[in-house]
Amino acid sequence: MKLFLTANITVHLDDALSDDLRPNFIFSSSGALVSYGKIDQNTEVSSIIDATIGSDHWMSDNSDFFRFDASGKMHSLILSVSERNSEHPPKVPHGTQKKHSLKLIDLNQAFTVAPQPHRFFDYKNRILYGFNEEKTTLITNSITICDEFLVLFDENNLYSGWAIKNPIEKIADSLQDRPEFKYISDATYNVFNIFLKLFSDNSYDEADGEIEIVISNLEKKLNKSVLLGIENEKIRMMIITAIEELREYHCKSS
Repeated sequence: MKLFLTANITVHLDDALSDDLRPNFIFSSSGALVSYGKIDQNTEVSSIIDATIGSDHWMSDNSDFFRFDASGKMHSLILSVSERNSEHPPKVPHGTQKKHSLKLIDLNQAFTVAPQPHRFFDYKNRILYGFNEEKTTLITNSITICDEFLVLFDENNLYSGWAIKNPIEKIADSLQDRPEFKYISDATYNVFNIFLKLFSDNSYDEADGEIEIVISNLEKKLNKSVLLGIENEKIRMMIITAIEELREYHCKSS
């Protein structure tokens, strides 16, 4: 099957990567990412870029990382999670039962892949989506990269988003952090839903650009008693640290 990361960049389906690989959800006050592939505790983004080919940030163009080895086989993905919420999830068809990877066809062309402009956190079903809400009805194909990570394509086989299942079970505070939490409560998912709903471009717009109002509302909703609903101390501290860093950076006078 011929697929397109951009209008001019073709990929084909390839054999799945190792069953040991799984996606990560990287969460911090500076933003969120979803990663997948051959990224270990000693890997830096700069070393991935040096050792692979594919999409990368340019001076004028923000880009997600779709990186491939010298033969075109997929090496790793690092995808930005938008801070603009969509009110509705994309309509995603069931993924292929067989797991696949992606193989880059043109090994010589430099390119960028624009990050998906919207997110939807389906906290009840435990799925985080990145997609373009203006094109959600056009998504017709979902490729299963691993058990809990899908890459989405539209009716023209153009890359149109992604979905990660059970993201909080895979939460990390850096690309190099590889924890795996066995049990995450509904209360924990609800806390992250509140965080992602309130700390968003949508809330910023509603507050007329007053970031202090956004952070104040976040602190009121995620007070101490609510945060105690997160059973895992490490995950609780991720949220607490993120809120403290946001306050220190944006509310220096308070």
